[in-house]
Amino acid sequence: MRLRASESPTALGLMGAAAGGLIGAMAARLMGARKEEEGLTEHEAQLGGAPASERIAAARERASQRLTRAKERAAQRRGQVRERMTRARAQMPSGEELSARFQERAEEQLAGLLLGAVALGAAAAFLLPVSERERQAMAPARARAMEQLDKLGDQLEGKVAEATKVGAEQAPAAEGEGRTIH
Repeated sequence: MRLRASESPTALGLMGAAAGGLIGAMAARLMGARKEEEGLTEHEAQLGGAPASERIAAARERASQRLTRAKERAAQRRGQVRERMTRARAQMPSGEELSARFQERAEEQLAGLLLGAVALGAAAAFLLPVSERERQAMAPARARAMEQLDKLGDQLEGKVAEATKVGAEQAPAAEGEGRTIH
């Protein structure tokens, strides 16, 4: 059985726990004996043996000192924040200055602002769904635009064909003269 217990991790853990418990109990008995020899109660021994009124007064004093230090640090931090805010306000332009700067830049870059406004409007229009009423209202204008685009496409095709024809006619004449067309 001793061999099985020494090979099993669970058994080893239980034996270790039992040994630790025995050692702890013996240490507690020894400490209790010393406290009784000194004539102190367990609570007094834990708090250093001073009477309760003295310990309370000492605790109040420590608490008062900590509170005073915390108030001092808070006042110091408050002063630092106020100083930073004052510096930030001094560096920040006034509303009038900002308005003047904006107006100046708007006048300089009017075309950019207009294009930006048009782009924003177009983006908003693409994001919003088209209602049936809008489709009906836009149908005639869309039809006219499509007709115009078809006419422009036909005109462009005609001009390209004409340019190609003229280029083809001029190429043999240019080759005869010793010139090449690229």
